[in-house]
Amino acid sequence: NHINTMKFMLLSLKNIINVNLMGNGGWNGFLISCRNQHNTIVAILLDDGRTDLMVSNENNWSTLMMAAYWGKTQVIK
Repeated sequence: NHINTMKFMLLSLKNIINVNLMGNGGWNGFLISCRNQHNTIVAILLDDGRTDLMVSNENNWSTLMMAAYWGKTQVIK
């Protein structure tokens, strides 16, 4: 199960994994998860406590802006 693997990695590698690391194009896991309405992943990243809620991509779109624009209302809740 990928969800359990993700939880395990976040917990075990807490001092190594940077959940806010941006890839090429200015995207990170949280932005991608919000954009694609992966609610379980969003919840896990939020529960982790290290996720920057104010992060934005290279076009200065925040996670809230992206979710609203793409109609991903469940992720906003």
